Amino acid sequence: LVEVGELADATALLERLVEVDDGEADVWYVLGVCHLRQSDGAGDEEATEESLACAAECVERGEQLCSASDSAMMDDDMDEDAAPVKAGAGAGIPMPSPSAREESQRRRTAFAELRAEIERREKQKCQ
Repeated sequence: LVEVGELADATALLERLVEVDDGEADVWYVLGVCHLRQSDGAGDEEATEESLACAAECVERGEQLCSASDSAMMDDDMDEDAAPVKAGAGAGIPMPSPSAREESQRRRTAFAELRAEIERREKQKCQ
């Protein structure tokens, strides 16, 4: 729906998903993208501000979920006897599996890029 420009329908569906389960970072990300894209065609300044604020809230919630997930990964790895161990200054700290680290980094990068775009648009709006 997002890719074909059906932002209102996509937003409504994603908001329903969040009501059912607000623990999925990817849903928060796509919802944030929807709000960001809606700010493009909002029409008036107030609607644009509201869309950008909603997008920023989605980023905040998604980043919180990423942090919680990272903490849980570390806790899980600490429970495993054969967990890989980080060398150097943090020696003795178990590390999550490469695929879990990659997924976490992918999510963090996506949220950082979305946050940067929101901030760019907010600055642009003020000029």
